[in-house]
Amino acid sequence: MEGGGATPSLDAIIRRVGGSRRSIYTCFGGKEGLQTALIDTVASEILAALVAREESNLRDTLTCLARNLLYTLLSPHGIGLSRIVLQNSFAAPERAKIFFERGPGKGAELLAQILERARRRGEIKVADSLAAANCFIGMARGNLYLEHVLLREPPGEAEVEAHIRMVVDIFLEGVRASTADDA
Repeated sequence: MEGGGATPSLDAIIRRVGGSRRSIYTCFGGKEGLQTALIDTVASEILAALVAREESNLRDTLTCLARNLLYTLLSPHGIGLSRIVLQNSFAAPERAKIFFERGPGKGAELLAQILERARRRGEIKVADSLAAANCFIGMARGNLYLEHVLLREPPGEAEVEAHIRMVVDIFLEGVRASTADDA
């Protein structure tokens, strides 16, 4: 799926990847099922950073999540999926809901669990781990992602990595548990 405009027709998808209408309906139940499978694939790529990580270092966990998030969202299939969901969110609100629940919503829940454990260990200070997780994901995605979806070619690796470092630094400074030196 390219990063282009309208939702591709089923025939265009078949021409691009091969197969037949019958195989798509058999495997996915139709175009909507195929889109849901794509949503699950993109979400799995992003969330793998949270599911498979050891939480020995919160900075490393956040950096890995932000890196997975941005590089997946800025990839051609991530941009293509984002554009399709955004374009069709009013005509197909159920698809937008699935996208949110299986992607950003699930990511925020998983990150909130990690942040809550870090809070209990005394590493960070947050009143609401889910709100903090949503803030981090929003900062990580930020205008870098939105600008690419709407306006320009993907940013270079140096720009993405600088953005990730800044987001992680700002977030960790904001949730840092106070020490005796801070008093």
